[in-house]
Amino acid sequence: MQLKKMFLKVFTFFMSLAMVAGLFSVNTYAREETETNITDKVTIDDITSSNAEVRESTNISDFTSVLNYNSNVDYKIDLTVDKGTAFQSGDFIDIPFKADRGYLTENVGLEVLDSLDGSILGEATITKDNIHIKFTQKNSTKTAAKLTLATTLRGVASYTGNYLTQAEVDAAYADKPSGIDKVQILNKNANVHVKSQYWLQNTNKTYDSYPIPAEGQEGVFIQNNTRKDGATAPSNTTTSWTIYWNNLVYKYELKSPSTGETRKVDTYSPIMATYFSDYDAVYGSYSATENNYVEDILPSDIYKNITFGNAGFYKIILNKDGEKPIVQEAFSNGKITGTNFKYENATLPFDQFFTKKDATAGQTYEQFKASLKPGEYGVYTSSNGDMHFVASLGKIGSKDPNSMYTWGDLCTKIGKDVVINKIFGVEEIAADGGTKRIPLSEEMIEKLYNKVKDLPITRLGISFGADLQKPVLRNGTKLTNTATVMDKSVTGTNTFIVGEISLLTYKDGLAILKTDEKSGQGIADAEFKLQEKDAAGAWVDTDATFVKDNVTIVGENAGKIVGDRFYTSNSGVLNIRGLANGKTYRLVETKAPEGYDNSTLAMSKEFAVSFTDKNDVGNNKDLSVTNKKAEYKVTYKVVKNPEGEEIPAGSPTAPVDGSTYTFNSTVDVKPDLVFDGYEFIGWHTENGQTPVVNDTDGSFTMPSKNVELVGCWKRSTKDITIKYISEDVNMGTVTVPSETLNDTTGTAKGSVAKENEGYEFVGWYKLSDAGKTIISNTPAFVPEKDSSDQKYHEETYVAKFKARETISISVEKKWVGKEATQVEIKLLADGEEKETLTLNAANQWKGQFNNLYKFDKADGHEIKYTVKEVSVAGYTSVISGTAQTGFTITNTNTETMTIPVEKKWIGKEGSQVEVKLLVDGEEKDTLTLNAANQWKGEFKNLYKYDQTDGHEIKYAVKEVSVEGYTTAISGTAQTGFTITNTITGKVSIPVTKKWIGKEADSVTVHLYADGTDTGKSATLNAENQWQYTFVNLEQYKDGKAINYTIKEDSIAGYVSEVTGDMKGYTITNTNTETMTIPVEKKWIGKEGSQVEVKLLVDGEEKDTLTLNAANQWKGEFKNLYKYDQTDGHEIKYAVKEVSVEGYTTAISGTAQTGFTITNTENPVPPATPTTSDRNNPLRNVIGLGISLVLAGFALVYKKKYSA
Repeated sequence: MQLKKMFLKVFTFFMSLAMVAGLFSVNTYAREETETNITDKVTIDDITSSNAEVRESTNISDFTSVLNYNSNVDYKIDLTVDKGTAFQSGDFIDIPFKADRGYLTENVGLEVLDSLDGSILGEATITKDNIHIKFTQKNSTKTAAKLTLATTLRGVASYTGNYLTQAEVDAAYADKPSGIDKVQILNKNANVHVKSQYWLQNTNKTYDSYPIPAEGQEGVFIQNNTRKDGATAPSNTTTSWTIYWNNLVYKYELKSPSTGETRKVDTYSPIMATYFSDYDAVYGSYSATENNYVEDILPSDIYKNITFGNAGFYKIILNKDGEKPIVQEAFSNGKITGTNFKYENATLPFDQFFTKKDATAGQTYEQFKASLKPGEYGVYTSSNGDMHFVASLGKIGSKDPNSMYTWGDLCTKIGKDVVINKIFGVEEIAADGGTKRIPLSEEMIEKLYNKVKDLPITRLGISFGADLQKPVLRNGTKLTNTATVMDKSVTGTNTFIVGEISLLTYKDGLAILKTDEKSGQGIADAEFKLQEKDAAGAWVDTDATFVKDNVTIVGENAGKIVGDRFYTSNSGVLNIRGLANGKTYRLVETKAPEGYDNSTLAMSKEFAVSFTDKNDVGNNKDLSVTNKKAEYKVTYKVVKNPEGEEIPAGSPTAPVDGSTYTFNSTVDVKPDLVFDGYEFIGWHTENGQTPVVNDTDGSFTMPSKNVELVGCWKRSTKDITIKYISEDVNMGTVTVPSETLNDTTGTAKGSVAKENEGYEFVGWYKLSDAGKTIISNTPAFVPEKDSSDQKYHEETYVAKFKARETISISVEKKWVGKEATQVEIKLLADGEEKETLTLNAANQWKGQFNNLYKFDKADGHEIKYTVKEVSVAGYTSVISGTAQTGFTITNTNTETMTIPVEKKWIGKEGSQVEVKLLVDGEEKDTLTLNAANQWKGEFKNLYKYDQTDGHEIKYAVKEVSVEGYTTAISGTAQTGFTITNTITGKVSIPVTKKWIGKEADSVTVHLYADGTDTGKSATLNAENQWQYTFVNLEQYKDGKAINYTIKEDSIAGYVSEVTGDMKGYTITNTNTETMTIPVEKKWIGKEGSQVEVKLLVDGEEKDTLTLNAANQWKGEFKNLYKYDQTDGHEIKYAVKEVSVEGYTTAISGTAQTGFTITNTENPVPPATPTTSDRNNPLRNVIGLGISLVLAGFALVYKKKYSA
């Protein structure tokens, strides 16, 4: 990469060197010439830059400035070539140019000059990483030379990288804000210091599940971005261009698959747009009748050798089923930075995509263009060498695959597999949003082929290049070129980076470079004079004798002097010396070369000549002198023809050519005008005018002046025959069957139509008119000239006849309300009664007057037929319709009725009421009832039947509501209505639940009205705090107060008591759960006879239980309430025993499990014997025996109970 960049820099430098000479020449060398590499004889003396700090060091601290990322660096390289022996033609030098990042601007055909004397040594070619110098001078005696090279290194850089977060980007900038771009030219470092470039990395996630996007963004769906782009020119002798043909943007709004927010998404792919929009929406903006072309002109004075690159389009990425484009969202630093449909760029070679066609001999450009079929292109070369590039896609808007270039056509041309794989990709989406490309199966290829085979090819990027006739010599030149796409002009620009021209000038001289303002190419033969400032500071022409005797041209191909005038060389250079010391000079253009603008002649800057040694190298240069080509116009004018015939009225006007042309450019002549009845003669230049343009010329070469082309009209005439015929000779005839006359000078006489008996004449029409439009309804007919061309045209005129016409008139009877039995209808002809028709239910009230003449036999006027009815009592009659549409007679029943209304009260009477009369549901009248009119009234004079459609009107009444009463209406319109008001009111009944004992989960209470269940209920529970209120209850029924009561659904284990009244009820539930407490008596020692056990209720003795051997020392306290029946607390039960002397008592157990009372016999202390007792042997024996017996009993008892 470093080598490449170095070569690019040197290349730019050499280009500069060529410009030093200001010449561009390509020499042809003999095949037997020996090439010798003398690079080892080169020493680089110095490397500098006018726009950058250049150092051999790689230490940032040694630099005092820093370049922006991707900047360009202009290098100037001074070197010495010391061969030791004479330079030979074929000697060459290769100076490698290495750069870590960046490359040289390419230039070719640059002349290499000796910096010391300006002599030509050879030519240089600069590539991206090398400067190649070839010596071409023959028989040279020089063994050494000084060279100065100028070139530009483009796109310098240092540290770069992308990161997931902004924090990482900031950290990278903090760590390495800049770095060194290492540049080596031959063996010498020319490093530059460049800012680092870091950016946020995008991560992508893809989706194939998303809502169908909506068409349009802010009212715009399709945006035309058709354009032409240039570039920085690849060299000073070539250009590169890209035309974005039919570059339409389809704008959608899509719900983000990740966030749901609406995102704006665009696609340039019309194929992709067809997945979301119909055909007309995508392609409807294209013309259905006009071919879609791209056109470009490359003038021969600037360009040569057009070459085509690729045709570019978009590859759509679909989901694995091939049914839907994939949506891709980009995330940066944790945020969505973009939502787009996924696609890739794809290309095919242009010559593979299109079929080339060559023009045939004698074809004009317009003829060649019109001959192109969809999918063809060509390069038409004009007589002056201009290259016209044109390609056709056909009639895109026609929907006809045969009239446009389709993707199916391209598949046929280069293969279905190739094309479908180019325009479609299929991917499988993983769970993490990543994708995997899937090869297209044969089935998928066929499926996608059927999707696009009939779709037109529209959006393409076409890349092509063209060589320049001469190299661009002015740095920064912007060469523009305009193409035409869809009748829209699009302009691109190639920018040229050219090293500064290094013209060798002396202290007593000056030099200029004269270039074309547009192309940057040198202008030859521009004429200048030399001026100097006099003592007063005024500019005066330098003395001609001084010029002749002292001023000379420096070096070869540096211009020429003729008398006191100076002329630029082929490369636009003028380099002179021999000027007087101490004076100030300038060069002033006196005559621009032919084809250039003479109205603003060029002038160099001022040069102060001052020297000690005139042979020292000077720096009096002006490389910015320019001139632009003169622009000329072509105008078109319609004139009288040579015979003096006037321009026909209504004929088209002359076209307007809005273009401008330069000297020697090709002008395509506009098409001839067309006007019926006339022949157009033109376009041509008038006699004696130059250039000579004839009527048949399709183009001409533009001279250095404006050109006017003229044309004229010539009337074309001929004899014609006009015919007159009858459409049916049985109905009528014509007096003149035909006449022949001149279409322009003749006068038509016409013919007359004659009707036969029983028929009448209708009118004349043209036989050529399939619609048989009547153009005249008078029997005598004379045709007129066509207003568009004031001529007669051959035609057959037809007289149309028809049978004399009769009509029938229908009559229908309609009834609004009750029907009568029958009616009689009278027919009036022009106001006179003629016939009578009877209508009744038997004939469905319909009839018809038949066989009536439409027109009066006497004078032919159309008879006016009307009807009238014999009046029917009790009905009004209205007649509508016409004789043509039929008459309708509508009779409306006018019967009326009266409706009585009476008011009744249940409960207290109100003061008064208002009763509304409803007519078919709509309020129409009001009646006020009160005690004064005994609560009675009537609605009078009411129509029984609707006066519009006759239906029987439905009458009803309603009362304006009376607060505190309900209303009931009975009766009918026929019998009268009775309105009964019953006093009303609203009450609320609150209910509260109380518990004595354990609460249940919930209870249901019911509301009763006068002892009858109302159907209203409520569930009380802890959540509603055992409370509820029945609200909005009617207070009265039939005028009497309602008695509301409450009942509760019974709950097992509880007794319920309802207290309170309608102001509030309380339902108290008492838990009635009972229990039984068993008691068992156990003895340790001798059993007693019986014991009494007391039951303690909350500590208070309540009951006694007697236990003895008869009940096995067991008993029970039964039917004991578990909860206190007063306050509901759970009762605490215990037992105690009436003490038994000689025993200790222990009580165990609970009320729930039962109690066990254990009595243990207390031990008896032994009796103390008296003296006499101890000495009584019998008593002692008896005592011992008793003791042994007791001891035995005790032992047996212990063993028994231990077991």
